[in-house]
Amino acid sequence: DPHMEATKIPGDFYLVRAKAKDLDVAGGQVAGVPFIATGYNRHTAWGVTNQGADVVDIFIENVDWQKMTYRRGEKDLPLTTRKVTIAVKGQPAQQKTLYYAGRRPLLKDGFPDLKKDVSIDWTGFYGKGHFAGFLALNRAKSHAEFTAATDRIYMSPQNMVYADVDGNIAYRTTGTLVKRMAGSGNYPQPVQVRATNWEGLIEPDMNPAALNPSAGFLASANNRVVRNFPYEMNATFAPRFRYERIAQMLRNGDGSDIKSSMQMQSDTRSVLALGMIPIIKRLVQVPADSLAEKAFNRVINWDGDIRPELPEPSIYNTWLM
Repeated sequence: DPHMEATKIPGDFYLVRAKAKDLDVAGGQVAGVPFIATGYNRHTAWGVTNQGADVVDIFIENVDWQKMTYRRGEKDLPLTTRKVTIAVKGQPAQQKTLYYAGRRPLLKDGFPDLKKDVSIDWTGFYGKGHFAGFLALNRAKSHAEFTAATDRIYMSPQNMVYADVDGNIAYRTTGTLVKRMAGSGNYPQPVQVRATNWEGLIEPDMNPAALNPSAGFLASANNRVVRNFPYEMNATFAPRFRYERIAQMLRNGDGSDIKSSMQMQSDTRSVLALGMIPIIKRLVQVPADSLAEKAFNRVINWDGDIRPELPEPSIYNTWLM
């Protein structure tokens, strides 16, 4: 589930098959790009969903607009500029001048009411963005070729799961991770305190990965994928509950046919609810012979399945909120 918007017409994602000479690949294509982003060929298959690592930091700059300089330490350095033309549908094109403090562009027009000048650092400014890795991925015939292809994918980090006709399964964080120094980058950082928060980009071979794990399966649901990592990802990981439910279903069943896949996709049992029911039982006190007592008894005896005909999920969610 790559979380592509399904309600837009036309959508961001559509299904295609491309076949030419040694190429035979099918799957989901992002409109306008010349490759399959998630899909399969005659040898390998791969799926992606967002990994959540933070690849943007904001800095509060000291800019002198009269002198057209910015401050680094004790030095005033000249701003650089770049003129761009922005096409606007139904209107004349707009001419803009972009201002840079070193590598970082200033968000001058983005926040006109902001009293401070801020710059943005982003992995895309390192000049490595290219789609060649995806073209190689579309033709990959083995795990080694898959790894070599994903080494060349520079984008926002993704969780990518893999399988091939030889029975291998694998996981890899693809995309660009940063060597983030102390500090998360959650808040704009004054340049006099920290002029940069990055030491460049992490080499792809350091990205979290797994091949043929002993559990016999791989599961990914936007959750934290590695317990200890040498650099701060500052990621917006999803809570672990969806991952735990997927892993639970894979452990309990065969998990390799269409029926079991459909059951997993439409599963409504909440691991979070099952964890909260004992807490509700311990903490909630209700008057005897009341409507609240009936609601309480229903919830503490509930199996955590959020079926539409049940009142328990609504009672539980209201309590949880």
